[in-house]
Amino acid sequence: MTSTGSPRRASAKRDAWLLRLSVGAAVAVLTLGVVLEARGQARGGNPPKFEVVSIVPQPPGTRWHPPPLEAPGPVQPGGQYRDPQAVLYTLLQFAYPDTNIPGKTLLGVPLWGRRRIYAFQGVAPGGKTPTRDEMRLMMRAVLASRFGLKFHTEEKEMPVFVLTLAKGGTKNLKAANPASESNALSTLIGWRQFFIVAKAISIPELAGRALESWGPVVNHTGLNGYYDIDIPPVNDAPPPKGTHREDPEQVVKRSFHDEFGIDVTNGKATVPVMVIDSVHPPTPN
Repeated sequence: MTSTGSPRRASAKRDAWLLRLSVGAAVAVLTLGVVLEARGQARGGNPPKFEVVSIVPQPPGTRWHPPPLEAPGPVQPGGQYRDPQAVLYTLLQFAYPDTNIPGKTLLGVPLWGRRRIYAFQGVAPGGKTPTRDEMRLMMRAVLASRFGLKFHTEEKEMPVFVLTLAKGGTKNLKAANPASESNALSTLIGWRQFFIVAKAISIPELAGRALESWGPVVNHTGLNGYYDIDIPPVNDAPPPKGTHREDPEQVVKRSFHDEFGIDVTNGKATVPVMVIDSVHPPTPN
C-alpha cells in the first residue's frame, strides 16, 4: 500500500515524497487566470500583508513528520497561517499553487528549501478576514521580503491531467466555508482505492495533491468552491496472491470518477513554470 502517511522507519527519500503529497499546507493547483489576477494586484502597489510574521528555525537535524490524519492544516480561520514544520517548498506551494511541482512546474528550489524546517506563523491585520487568494498574496510578500525570492516565469507545453464532470454529476462533495474552517488534506493511495480526509479544499487543490507525482492539473469542471470530504481508509485489502497491484495513477483516476463524479484524462497544455533565480534562508525575526 502506498501511503501519504510515512511509517516511522521511512527512508529520507520516502519522507520527501510524502512531504509533497501531505497537505498540512493546503496546498493546490489553480487556473492560470487566478494567478495572473493575483500578480496584477501585487503590481498595483498595495498587496495585502501579514501584520505579524514569525519564522523560527528548528534545531539542525529536525525531520519532517506527517501530521495526524484529521489535524488542521496551516491555513486557519481569521487570516492565520500556522505551520510548526514549514519548509520553503510548502510556502512556495501555497503562495504559487499554479507552479508547485518540483522538476516540472517549479525549478530551482535549493536542497535546504526542502529539508530545513521552520516554525512559521503569519497573522493578518485584526478585524479582517482575508480570502484564500489574499492570503496567497500575503505569503508572496513574506517570500520576497524574508527569503529574498526572485524568479521568472516561462510557458511550457507538457503532459497534463484534465478534469471534467462525469455523467451524473458530482457526489461526496460537501460545501465548505474557508473563512470559518481550517484547510486540511490527508490522502492515501491504497491497493484499489484513493482515500481522502479533507476540510475546505478546492477541486484543483485536491487533484493537484493526488496527481502531482505524475503531472500538473487543468480544471475544466466548473467547480470553483471549497469542499469537505471524508472517505477514510477502510476495506482496502491487498490483491489476491499471484495478481499484480493496480497502477497507483489508475487508482486515483478511477476513484475520482467513482467517488466524486469527476473524470481525469490525459492531455497536453501550455502551463506556467516558475524558475527560481535566487532565494536565501529567512532573515531573523
